[in-house]
Amino acid sequence: MSSGSQTQTCFIDTNVWLYAFIPSQDANKSAKAKATIRQSDIVVSSQVINEICVNLIKKAHFDEPAIQRLIDSFYSRYKVMIVDKTTLLKASVLRERLQLSFWDSLIV
Repeated sequence: MSSGSQTQTCFIDTNVWLYAFIPSQDANKSAKAKATIRQSDIVVSSQVINEICVNLIKKAHFDEPAIQRLIDSFYSRYKVMIVDKTTLLKASVLRERLQLSFWDSLIV
């Protein structure tokens, strides 16, 4: 990260979000995840939002109103990259070139 008060544009993967949203998993990782989110200009994939919602419903027992607020929050606070035809085709090229998994290539 940059020094001082500057923020860095970054992509934050599902697990980091989950540590931020479910602090009981690991207090140290939760604190680091929250700090990363606060200090970053974030771009998030719609695929990551899907994964976060599924995990929060299963692991943290979020109800649907909480999930709806979370989704609204993501779209109002961050730049969301939608998984569309272009994304799917670029992901295919990345899988071929870098041997990424299907899901990781969509996120990248």
